[in-house]
Amino acid sequence: MIRDGSSLRSLFQHIEATPRTLIAIETTKGEVFGSFTSTQWRVSGLEYYGSGETFLWKLKKPRMASCKTAEDQVVLESEVEVFSWAGKNWNVQCLPNLDDSPIIIGGGEEETSFNVENSDDGAGLIIDQDLSRGTSNPCVTFQSPALCSGKDFKIKNIEAWTLTPVTSIEQAENLERTLNFVKENSTSFRARRRESI
Repeated sequence: MIRDGSSLRSLFQHIEATPRTLIAIETTKGEVFGSFTSTQWRVSGLEYYGSGETFLWKLKKPRMASCKTAEDQVVLESEVEVFSWAGKNWNVQCLPNLDDSPIIIGGGEEETSFNVENSDDGAGLIIDQDLSRGTSNPCVTFQSPALCSGKDFKIKNIEAWTLTPVTSIEQAENLERTLNFVKENSTSFRARRRESI
């Protein structure tokens, strides 16, 4: 948030070109949790999308837990619980819009569209559009408990990593530019192609 700002639009600009994204959140209570998604983020209206490779995760204990040594802190921060897609529904990820809606991972019992006005539908992770707070509920999609103590949380820090099949930063930046170019120009190419047929 310090480097790239605190808006969903800014986050989306950094993650939209890659299909694999790891999000990590640290709350003001020291709880650390997040998600891995393997489908490229896109504005989807009120429709869920995504794949069964997606999962939620959390550290077993808050970072503020008492540790006597640096080694104890390393052990504490390496104890992670992972909640894989359970196959109960396809309510994997949803990004209704970039202006006034949250980012949603996981959903309720049935294959449903996300109701922005009732975000208490069993979403495993909801991050508000200003990236300052969120909600976590027990979630059928991942058979997960709430990722934090209490349903609502305040975000101290949020990080997003995009995972690419390259070995250098330069290759990753070139790949991202290429994917963005293709995305931006594919719609106009299809329209011109239809006109010529």
